[in-house]
Amino acid sequence: MTNKKEKTFTEKVWDSLASVKMAIIIFALIASSSVVGTVIEQNADQQKNIEIIAKFVGFSSAPTVYRVLDAMGFMDMYRSWWFKAFLAAFSANLIICTIDRFPPVLRLVREKLKPLKDEQFRAFSIKKEFLLKGSQSDARASLTEAVRGLGFRKHGSSESKGEDGWQVYAQRQQYSRLGVYITHVSILFLLVGAVVGSVLGFSGFLNLPEGATYPVAFGRKQITNQEYGERNMLVDTLMKAGGNLSQAAATLGVSDDRFAGRMRTLAAEPLGFMVKNEEFEVSFYGQSDMAKEYSSLLVVYDQGVEVIRKRIEVNDPLKYKGYTFYQSSYGMMDDQSEFVFILGAQGMGGAPERHEVR
Repeated sequence: MTNKKEKTFTEKVWDSLASVKMAIIIFALIASSSVVGTVIEQNADQQKNIEIIAKFVGFSSAPTVYRVLDAMGFMDMYRSWWFKAFLAAFSANLIICTIDRFPPVLRLVREKLKPLKDEQFRAFSIKKEFLLKGSQSDARASLTEAVRGLGFRKHGSSESKGEDGWQVYAQRQQYSRLGVYITHVSILFLLVGAVVGSVLGFSGFLNLPEGATYPVAFGRKQITNQEYGERNMLVDTLMKAGGNLSQAAATLGVSDDRFAGRMRTLAAEPLGFMVKNEEFEVSFYGQSDMAKEYSSLLVVYDQGVEVIRKRIEVNDPLKYKGYTFYQSSYGMMDDQSEFVFILGAQGMGGAPERHEVR
C-alpha cells in the first residue's frame, strides 16, 4: 500500500484556479458588484446618488450608506483595485482552465474512430436493438446510406471481436468540442483590450448642457485652484480658436505639443474639434422621477464645419477621430437663470404641442 503524494502549494493554487467552482464564484462576484455599479451612477453628483440610495434605505440612512459605498470604491467601481483584481482572477481562471483541459480535448478530436467491443456496446445506457429483414449485405448498405444521409461523411466498418458481424461507426462536427476554448480566447481579448484602453487611452467626462459647445473633455485628476485657473484660460483660448489646437497654440506663442501636453497635465484632453449638445430629452416611468431613457443630440464641428450629427443614448455612442462619446448621466444646470423648460401636451385626438417656459 502506497501513500498518496501530498500536493504542493503551487499545485493546490493551480487546481483551485482551474476549477469550475472558482469560475462560478468569481463570475458571481463580478456580476453582483456590477449590479451595484449599475444602480449607482458612476462619477455622478453626490446628491444624485444619495437620492438613488434613499429609494432603498430611506433618506435618514442614505448619507451613511453613500459614504460606505464611496469608501469601498463603488462611485468609480470599474476603476477600483478590487474590481480589477476580480477581472485578473477571472482571466487567470480562463487561462489555466484552457491550459489544463485543452490538450486532452484536442487529442480526443484528432483521435481516429475505432469499432467498439461488444462489452462496450452493451454498457451503453442509451441503445436500441432491432431486427431487419433481408440479407446482411442489404442491411449493411441501408445502414451505411442512412448514416451518410445524416451528414456523416467520414465513416468506416470493422469486424467486431467475438461476433460474426460488422459495425458502421462515424462522427461529425468533432471540432465543435473546441468552441468553448474559442470563447475563452475571445473573452481574454476583450479583457486585454479593456486593460490596454484604461492604461493607454483617455477616459474623462464632459458636462455638456443643452445648447453648450466644448472643445475639451476633462479627466478625473484632482488639481489645485491655481491650476484650475490656468486650465480655464487654456480652455477659453481653445474655445476662441474653434477647437483648432494649432491656432490656440499660436495665440499663446507655444508649440502644439506643448499646448496639448500642458492641458493634459491639467486633466483636460483637447479634442481638436467642437462638440455641441443641440438637444437633450428624458422620459420617466409613469409619474415617478426614475428615468426611463435619456438622450442627447450631439453635433461635431471640425474647422468650423459640421461633420457629424447623431443622437446618443446610454449604449449608442458617437465616435469621431478615435474618441467615443457616451451618454452616461444627466442633471440640472448650475446656472438656474438659463433654465428653459419645454412642455409637451396632447389632447384627445389632437396634435401634440410644445411650449417653452423660461
